[in-house]
Amino acid sequence: METDHPEDQMDPSPLQPTGFDAAFSAVFAIVAVLILVGIVSSVVVAVRRRTVLRDAGLDPLTADAQVLAQMHHRLDLAPDRSVERSAESRLAEAVDLHQRGLITADELGEMRQRILGEV
Repeated sequence: METDHPEDQMDPSPLQPTGFDAAFSAVFAIVAVLILVGIVSSVVVAVRRRTVLRDAGLDPLTADAQVLAQMHHRLDLAPDRSVERSAESRLAEAVDLHQRGLITADELGEMRQRILGEV
């Protein structure tokens, strides 16, 4: 049974928003807000990082290289722990290793020559 009323057979207007259009607009707005929040937070972190590095006397663009160079310089100036042990204590340790049977007489002789050669 067909109706003669034209409003029953009308197609929706392409200018009228549909449910899909509303959902798309909502998702688009949420994504845009998230992107904006990400950009703003990145800028805030960058500004805070720059301020902290400047206050510490570092160039923000080369801070990592400056810190590595400072650490390298400090390690170069630090006393070498292996040099602190005297030849006498190292020789005594070698003799102890030989007496406990952990090294042979030949190995003890090689260690002695190496230790005395470093003095």
